[in-house]
Amino acid sequence: MKHFRTLVAASAVFILLPSAACDAGADGSLLSKADFVDAYVDLRVSALRREDHTLTDSARVAVLARHGVTEDQLLEFASAHGGDLEFMRDLWNEVEARLDSVPLAVEEETP
Repeated sequence: MKHFRTLVAASAVFILLPSAACDAGADGSLLSKADFVDAYVDLRVSALRREDHTLTDSARVAVLARHGVTEDQLLEFASAHGGDLEFMRDLWNEVEARLDSVPLAVEEETP
């Protein structure tokens, strides 16, 4: 599991978000599991392909825009599902499987 540490850190952040912190999805904007996984995996892959394994703010915004989601929607999804450990386990298993299937050659850094 080459991405285990990343998944553990991300899982801890999302699981520890208090479910009652926001009324996630009350307006029907809660992301689907597939949309969350697609956006999250793209964010991680984009970061892992960089030499320093981080994304600039503008790169993060571009990745999210590609998926038509916002950072708030990702957080709302995590808040809404964070208390469901079985759901989250399955979610991170799916994320891990997708990450393991992607080649992570480091991209050349551009100024």
